[in-house]
Amino acid sequence: MAFNMKNAVYKFTTAVAVAGILAGCSAGKGGDSFGDAVTLKADSITVNAIVDPRQWASSGDYAAILGDKTDTALFIFSLPDFDLRYSALTRGEGPDELGMWPDLHSDNADDGGFYVEDFSKKFTRLYMPGRDSLSMKASYKMKNIQAIVNGKKYITSKLNITDGKKVDYYRLTDWETGDVLDSIATLGVWFTDKIGDYTVHYQRNSPMCTSYGDKLAIAYAHTGRVDFYDLKDDKFALYKSQGDLRTIEQLHDDMPKLKDNAEGSVEEVASDKNYVYVLERTKIKEDANGLPTYKCIVKVYGWDGSCMEMYELDKQVTSMILHRGSGKLFCYDNALDFEQVYVYTPKGL
Repeated sequence: MAFNMKNAVYKFTTAVAVAGILAGCSAGKGGDSFGDAVTLKADSITVNAIVDPRQWASSGDYAAILGDKTDTALFIFSLPDFDLRYSALTRGEGPDELGMWPDLHSDNADDGGFYVEDFSKKFTRLYMPGRDSLSMKASYKMKNIQAIVNGKKYITSKLNITDGKKVDYYRLTDWETGDVLDSIATLGVWFTDKIGDYTVHYQRNSPMCTSYGDKLAIAYAHTGRVDFYDLKDDKFALYKSQGDLRTIEQLHDDMPKLKDNAEGSVEEVASDKNYVYVLERTKIKEDANGLPTYKCIVKVYGWDGSCMEMYELDKQVTSMILHRGSGKLFCYDNALDFEQVYVYTPKGL
């Protein structure tokens, strides 16, 4: 899963202001709800490079940052020190260059490398980071990856029209053949508005996912719901749901009523062998200039769907990646210039 810092597609960023949905209930570690949040203080790392980030991802002991419209496309940092090692790939018309709007993903294996998808040139390529250089290991026809599943399958998305309504589907797809093995309708809700002479389509409660091995977690942006699936039999086998359990029909009815008061959202998800990490952000106030102040929470679930720990971050952040080797979370606020990366070490896991 890669993490968007600047979304090229219009993203409706407000969310459902239901405190119980995002905060969870009071309980102990390992149950069906969370206890009190533990405050985490960040170590700040100064970024000694001019990088205009759009996405980032982690693999093994490296992070890759995809620049936004920069001539040089990728910047490779070592982890956990977050030191810039080198830059790689350029944008252009050449066969080994990237177009303007590529996507970046990491394999769900601990050191499986980075996948770069180029929508203009219609390819997906696997790159492996080394200490001093990036090497291309494979090139495929573009796959539209949402998550890699055990190196043999992947999740892709497809928008269908069902009963006159737009429905986003996640599809479990064979890596080699491209055959769709199974699919599920997600809980993303589409709306249509008229703005003058223009018709605008936008989605609320958009899904985002993370995987490890044959397990998949889908988190929903505006309800805080997290669904856990086992994919080992080439099926979406749902075994646990946490958070807001409203149906898609209920969400269609409820979200238009709530959108004017919407203040919180899930921003990112990440995972390792043991845990799923969900970054949530909730607006708590506005300053004298009308600029919002946010409370940022990271919820940690076990892969059995249990609630493990909840952390309140001491900084406002919008993006998060995980270094699986150290368990550290690297965060960034896209409202600021990319000068500081905040590093958090979860406690009590």
